[in-house]
Amino acid sequence: PPLTSLHKTTTKKRHDMKKNIALAAFALLGFAFASAQTETQDPGLPPTADTYLRSNKEVNYGKASTIEIWTQYDSNDPASIVADFAGLMQFDIPEKPGYEVSSATLVLYANVVNGTQNFTIYPFAAEFTEKDGYTAHADAIADARNQEPIVKNVVLNGWHNHGIKDVLTKPGADEKYKNIESWRTDIDITDYVKSVGQGTIRLLFDHNTGTRKDQKIEIFSKDVVNDIDGKIKVITDTGYKIEAKKVMPHLYITYTVTSGIDNVAADKAKTQARKGVYTLSGVRVTAPQAGGVYIIDGKKVMIRKK
Repeated sequence: PPLTSLHKTTTKKRHDMKKNIALAAFALLGFAFASAQTETQDPGLPPTADTYLRSNKEVNYGKASTIEIWTQYDSNDPASIVADFAGLMQFDIPEKPGYEVSSATLVLYANVVNGTQNFTIYPFAAEFTEKDGYTAHADAIADARNQEPIVKNVVLNGWHNHGIKDVLTKPGADEKYKNIESWRTDIDITDYVKSVGQGTIRLLFDHNTGTRKDQKIEIFSKDVVNDIDGKIKVITDTGYKIEAKKVMPHLYITYTVTSGIDNVAADKAKTQARKGVYTLSGVRVTAPQAGGVYIIDGKKVMIRKK
């Protein structure tokens, strides 16, 4: 036959052999391919509920634009609480079949940063509403503080011992604090969100001020947006303007794809590999020899001698 015909025939055989080797490999290894794709929820999940509970006053703070957090202890009895302002926040994580959580970041914006600036987040087991008072959850708050924290000693960013309004009213304010991003804190809670997977998570915010009562911290709540469209609004009576929607708490979750279109291609290859008889080197045969080992319909089989 012509040389060009021989070349085409040889090339086709090589192509078929490579294809068969690949198919056999799929069958032998049970290879399930999933590409490394991620999806980030944007602009993130806002809280479905948030508030703070005050031990010395049964007041509803569910619609407050900030969450005040601090706990003062008795100087004569360090185990006894004098005043407790416990922050609560709830998120509903949607079900996403075919995806798994790879990271979760809680983003908070501070309004006031006093004292050590450190705070701790605990899992909070009890259901709550924004109309609840402290008494209804006193036991649950104590139980939460006895649990392993989700994160501890988180440093809340912002101008130390000042609030946002001080940036415009007090001399000597660092220019960087006129940028709202300098009041932002990103908190990694990946392990906890992974352990939950989906559904409702509730968080307790704790700021231990020791025996002092003037060491509060405040973070903006979801209710900082108290108008319909969340346009720029005046946060304080100083006229300091920021985009209210910007400073709302958000939970940003990144997912890894565990199934998808690439798996379909893999499944097709595995299905094709099940049909026919191949040598271990990937060559398709029609008459397997006794005593040999072959891939038959996707399974490794030894042909016994008679």
